[in-house]
Amino acid sequence: MTENTKELRDSCGVFGIVAAGEWPTKLEVTELIYLGLIAIQHRGQESSGMVTSYGEKDNMKIHRRPGLANQAYTNADLIKLNGNLGIGHNRYSTQGGTNPLNIQPFVVHMKHAQLALAHNGQLVNAAELRREVYIFDILWVKASASTQSDSELMIQMLCQPPPEPNNETEDKPDWPARIKFLMTKTKLAYSLVIMSEDRIYAVRDPFD
Repeated sequence: MTENTKELRDSCGVFGIVAAGEWPTKLEVTELIYLGLIAIQHRGQESSGMVTSYGEKDNMKIHRRPGLANQAYTNADLIKLNGNLGIGHNRYSTQGGTNPLNIQPFVVHMKHAQLALAHNGQLVNAAELRREVYIFDILWVKASASTQSDSELMIQMLCQPPPEPNNETEDKPDWPARIKFLMTKTKLAYSLVIMSEDRIYAVRDPFD
């Protein structure tokens, strides 16, 4: 590092995994998520959380707790979290402070199904996006503004139908279209893992 280089800082770690093989697979991934969160512990030491599923509708299981990853989960917790896909998060506080309500991942219940999100980054236009969320009246989902987290705001925006054209149906959201629309609205650097009923999307901002 040169004298003009700012100190490097890590903030938040996100992790996602889907079991391999023909679906539905019987492989369990919970232990791998736990080990992954320990491996990226340097990116956040405030809290740790995990969401898992067997790929069935409304079947997501969530566990979130303050502390390091090896403190946040007991063996009994991991057994309850058994699943064949899941996402995890280690938190380093930025927006929203240390309030336990801000522990990730976040899960919302939509009319279609559940959706989970874990996020690393901070939005410079969060206030503008919050106004837009209310304007579009999408708070009928169980994702009302219960925290100050940018991450909760992003998952609220994913509940908003994207502009045409897209492949949405009344019963099935077009998640790639919704994610692309979200990326046109969000500014600054970030990375996301987004988990729908039976798949995980990995997302990063367009900036190098």
